[in-house]
Amino acid sequence: MDTGLVCKLRIELADQKTRTMGAPFKQGSLYFEYAGQEEKKLLPHVLLKTLDISRLENLSYAEFSSQLTCEIKKSAWKRIIESIEKKDRSTKEVYGKLSSEGFPEDTVDEFIALAQNKKLLDDLRFAESFIRSKKIKGWGRKKIEYELRLRGINASELENYPHAFFNPDEEVEIAYTLLSKKSLPDKNAYQKFYRLLAAKGFSSDVISTAISLRLNEE
Repeated sequence: MDTGLVCKLRIELADQKTRTMGAPFKQGSLYFEYAGQEEKKLLPHVLLKTLDISRLENLSYAEFSSQLTCEIKKSAWKRIIESIEKKDRSTKEVYGKLSSEGFPEDTVDEFIALAQNKKLLDDLRFAESFIRSKKIKGWGRKKIEYELRLRGINASELENYPHAFFNPDEEVEIAYTLLSKKSLPDKNAYQKFYRLLAAKGFSSDVISTAISLRLNEE
């Protein structure tokens, strides 16, 4: 075999023990022979699971590197599409997913930017949808803001925030609706209701008003 060609390729996937320990697969190894020596490249596990190494066999090193780069980029773009096809996600969520899977930083940056340009990733759209859906689930403003921050979004940067998304009367109604579904505790009703609503992210003013409404029913 010409030593100027890449040959004898084999794949070693991430250690099975990693999976049983609960840690995510990140990178596996692509072994190949070039110029009489075995070399190794660390690649995303999700790429290696489906990589057709026959397409990389018997190429010059330059051709091998170029083809491998194309495979990495195709896999990265596929992972972005797969991550958002079932539900909208924030840019930070998708970036974290690809990074945790072992894709190169420059590749992640390139295709995150492409997804943003194509409006497949749009943090404003995501935030607006997130706020609406969590309000329906009975979340308060504080919890929603906290969860958005975890996803890389500062709610205060949204246009006309918070007035376009929240008003005190609406929050009181949401909080009161949650309490109306709960039976009145025999003891320490106010404290127990307060803890419940605080955990849902409502402000102290909203909590006090909603609890008063609920207790006045009895």
